Amino acid sequence: MRFFTELVGLIVPKTASASLGLRRFLALLSLMLLCLSGTKAQSTAGLPAVNGQAVSAAKMEMLTNAALESGQKDSAALRAQVRESLVQHEVLLQVAKKSPVLQQSAVQVQAEYAAETTLVRAYLQQWLQQNPVSPAAVQAEFDALKARMGDQEVRLRQILVATPEVAANVLAQISGGAKFEDVAASVSLDAASKSAGGLMPWVVRGALLPDIAQAVAKLNKGQMAAPVKGPAGYHVIRLEDTRPFNAPELAQVQSQVKRNLEIQAVNMHVQKLREQASVK
Repeated sequence: MRFFTELVGLIVPKTASASLGLRRFLALLSLMLLCLSGTKAQSTAGLPAVNGQAVSAAKMEMLTNAALESGQKDSAALRAQVRESLVQHEVLLQVAKKSPVLQQSAVQVQAEYAAETTLVRAYLQQWLQQNPVSPAAVQAEFDALKARMGDQEVRLRQILVATPEVAANVLAQISGGAKFEDVAASVSLDAASKSAGGLMPWVVRGALLPDIAQAVAKLNKGQMAAPVKGPAGYHVIRLEDTRPFNAPELAQVQSQVKRNLEIQAVNMHVQKLREQASVK
């Protein structure tokens, strides 16, 4: 079990944006809602028709754009794949519309809630467009994050136990000559590091939980700290090694830093609306 924060995740670029996931969701959900509402797609020349029901150009364009935005290249093969997906989807829609499932109250409630969720997400996306995160804000957040991360990484071994009494016993065993690795493999509750003798991945100091970072700061290589209480239990820690850490340039992580700020902005906006709402 990792005992440091997910701050490291902020400096790792993601390959897909959250807005892309939203566009895919909107595309698929709109097709579902067309079925549930009984709306017929407009006939368009050159597009497939399933049992006389034509698939609209809007659907084709929507799913093609979603595929292109996910990184796929525009090609005849891609468009053929989208076409076949729409044909299969239409076949299933037609069968589903004739089945009793559409009359099930649970399905109707799910469809209604899905439509409401789509509207809410679209509103929040629009709100972000109207209240964009500025480049200056991204730079300031990056600078603050860089400062928090520090300029050094550490490699730790840990033994995670449930109680301070067990932690004290662990310290006594190791002080009495037992190998840290053997004790970790025997009693540690951290499945991720237990098989490696408690060895943890390299982590920047700024990503450690505050209490653990404070304890580690006092250690020299090979030294153990007194047990530190964390969310998962008590940690017996030994400092294995240190090395310099060079933070990435802003250009490498700009999209992720911006996305984190957008999430914060949306959360604050939602909280403000919640506080203004009358809830009895």
